[in-house]
This record gives sequence, structure tokens and C-alpha cells, in this order.
Amino acid sequence: MDGICGDLDFEEGGNPLFGGRLFAARDPVLCDTFAAELIGYKIDEIPYIGLAEKLGVGITGSAVVREINKNSEVPSAPKPAGKVKQLAAFIKEESACSSCYAGLISALSRLDRAKRSSLQEICIGQGFKGKKGKIGVGSCTSAFTASCPGCPPTGAQVLRFLESVGY
Repeated sequence: MDGICGDLDFEEGGNPLFGGRLFAARDPVLCDTFAAELIGYKIDEIPYIGLAEKLGVGITGSAVVREINKNSEVPSAPKPAGKVKQLAAFIKEESACSSCYAGLISALSRLDRAKRSSLQEICIGQGFKGKKGKIGVGSCTSAFTASCPGCPPTGAQVLRFLESVGY
């Protein structure tokens, strides 16, 4: 599990928080339990952990932690550049899953700056299921005039879609 640099708000970044850690475990449920508690969550606040335990994937409980290179030099944390926030200004999001949103952010970041300046609002998320609109990303926007298919579409697929609709 990567705990080198996380984010305070969501996993695609924008507000980096340096953790300087990597975790390895034979039990993925125990690893997720440890990480959740490390950042202040209770196990019952993250439903998939309990579900995974019930399915026999692993167990929750106390982990035996062994630190390696504890006294090594720690690099400074990256500073937020605000790029994700700038790109999010083009997005109308309603209950989007993080992987779909990440694909859209990735595609927007790769679009030529001049093309970005002419963008219309791009809709994304489960809140758009069955609704009509102009431009959407993901299966949830399939009723839109132009919609990038996929659940979730990759950043490359979204980029090709945006270019195909004139960006």
C-alpha cells in the first residue's frame, strides 16, 4: 500500500499530504484496517473492509508492524500546484466515482491549453443517470448528446472522446 503521499480530500490529488510510508502485508484486509486506523477512520466507516472479512479475504484486528529504514532522510512534501482545482472548473460532478473522475482530470490535463479554454461544461457521475445533457463522461451519461462510454473510461479514452467532439 502506498502511503508516500496522500491527499486530504480525494485520491486524485490536489492537496498533497506527505506520509513517507509504504506498507506490505500478507493480509490485504488487515493492511487496509491498519491504514484506515492510521488516518483516523473506524473500520465500520469503510464498508468494504467488513465485507472483505466476511468473504474470507482476510481479517481485521491488530497488525504487527515492523519498520524498516526508520531513521532514513525524509524528502519534503510536494506543494499543491492547484492544477486539479483549475481543471475541475470545467466539470459538473454529481456522485462521480473516483476512478471515472480521475480519468476525466487526466484527459483534461493532457488537452492543449488553448483547447481547454473553449471547453463547455462536462458532466460526470451517477447523478446524471437517465438525464439528458450535452457532454458527459462515463456510462452514467449515456443519454447525453455526446457521451464517452465506459465504467470507468480510461484517461486515454476520455481524451480521444474530447478530441472527437472538437476539443
